[in-house]
Amino acid sequence: MTRNTSLKETNMANELTTVYFHGARLLAVRGDTPETTVVAMKPIVEDIGMDWEGQHKKLLSHPVLSQGISVMEIPSAGGIQRTTGLSLNRLSFW
Repeated sequence: MTRNTSLKETNMANELTTVYFHGARLLAVRGDTPETTVVAMKPIVEDIGMDWEGQHKKLLSHPVLSQGISVMEIPSAGGIQRTTGLSLNRLSFW
């Protein structure tokens, strides 16, 4: 079975937004549906004390989660940064 593991680019024409979830601040690019809304994963992983590199590899290799992965841009002190995002409808599955 062949799986497409290439990352999709998230359209930054969509609005970057902050979602508060149980006191945590999540960065997301708002889409029209949960399937098209993308949440930045690295801040979530690091905030709960997990290793980003290990989780990133697992996300990319997982048969379901990898289908919801895309590259998104978020602002930082050093300028715009590219990061891995996961579609909102797959976040609870992670």
